[in-house]
Amino acid sequence: MDKHLLLTGLICSVLLQVSGAQTPAPPAASPAAPAVSQPADLLDDKHRLQVGEQVLFRVVEDRDPSVSLQVMDSGDILFPYIGRVKATGKTCRELAGELKTLLEKDFYYQASVILSLNEAITGTRGSVFISGEVVRPGTIQIPKERRLLASEAIIAAGGFQQFADQRKVRIIRKKPGSPDGKATEELIVDVKAVLDEGVVSKDMELQPEDRVVVRAKLVNF
Repeated sequence: MDKHLLLTGLICSVLLQVSGAQTPAPPAASPAAPAVSQPADLLDDKHRLQVGEQVLFRVVEDRDPSVSLQVMDSGDILFPYIGRVKATGKTCRELAGELKTLLEKDFYYQASVILSLNEAITGTRGSVFISGEVVRPGTIQIPKERRLLASEAIIAAGGFQQFADQRKVRIIRKKPGSPDGKATEELIVDVKAVLDEGVVSKDMELQPEDRVVVRAKLVNF
């Protein structure tokens, strides 16, 4: 047989085998990955921050551990990079959203902010603020496991000043069910009757965010 014819036949046979081979099926598409919640979706949106409470703050992209920051008497928290930001009355989710906007404005391309109440340090269920004729005006924490009475708050603030009106200590409290949360009511407590005369029935349990105002007597004698 002619060598040229034999070679041509072999080439045609190989080409026929290749052209008859099945094209491999494309790989099956991977199932869609489940949506991952953004950090803000997991943050508390119920509890509203109060003076004296501590929060844990972290930006995920930094890969640094959380830092503990306190809500100051002014109602602000001093955050890294940003500075003072109003915190009282806001939930962790609301505040984290504000921080994300501020950080991405000047410092980050993307900032995933994690913010949570630091229960281990705070150890309270809120705070009250005492002003006026007491030795040490300021914030008093309400312990988690027990109530705080008006007389106890006065003692914690160092007691009355010399000309304090001890029989008309005012408690300014937010009215329950107020549509905007701004309406208040004023209650009067005779703390002198409690401390000096032992009439404990005249005492009053304080609630988070109460303001205790001790005024001076109109006639000091």
